[in-house]
Amino acid sequence: MSSKNLDRRQLLIAATGMGLGSLIPTSAAQEPKPIDPNDAGKIHGKTLEEIASALGEKIKIDTRDGMLATLDLLVKAGVVGENDARVLKDLIYALFDPSEDPEKLKKNIEQLWNREHEKLSKVGVAILSIARQTVTSVEKYATDHTRQIAIVSSDVLGEITGALACAELGPIGIVIGTVAGSVAGSAKVAFETRH
Repeated sequence: MSSKNLDRRQLLIAATGMGLGSLIPTSAAQEPKPIDPNDAGKIHGKTLEEIASALGEKIKIDTRDGMLATLDLLVKAGVVGENDARVLKDLIYALFDPSEDPEKLKKNIEQLWNREHEKLSKVGVAILSIARQTVTSVEKYATDHTRQIAIVSSDVLGEITGALACAELGPIGIVIGTVAGSVAGSAKVAFETRH
């Protein structure tokens, strides 16, 4: 290959790389803030204390009121803004619809996604995206409707608590926390007993 062709190829590769780089939002290119593994236990304990304080003695976390109280902590921590909180409240209310109809829940989440995802922060998009995926694939893990809804609900609760636990790690760390929390939450319900 001539050096002229090599130069052209290198220029093309460089131009393509710059084009792709410009598609990645600046905050997505940031790495999570570093965390000393020795501090993981302290972060865990602090997060649990915050949640316990928000819930008080009477509210269970896996209820609508418990999830709303935990969402309020995300707002107070500056993880999500008021617009995200409004959409996530709609998601929580959809989870606790008395009909317990997975198809209705799927439709409601899809409508939220179509109407709101372009207006949300990265954390809001991540939470809604994961809930959307879970409600689509939940039939693989459970046959009865109540259990399907419980999986999606545990998934969303895991996302919110995971984001809260990673509040100090920056945008990417928080998104990673939502993924980890949702996997832990939904896996517990989906796989603790197989139906």
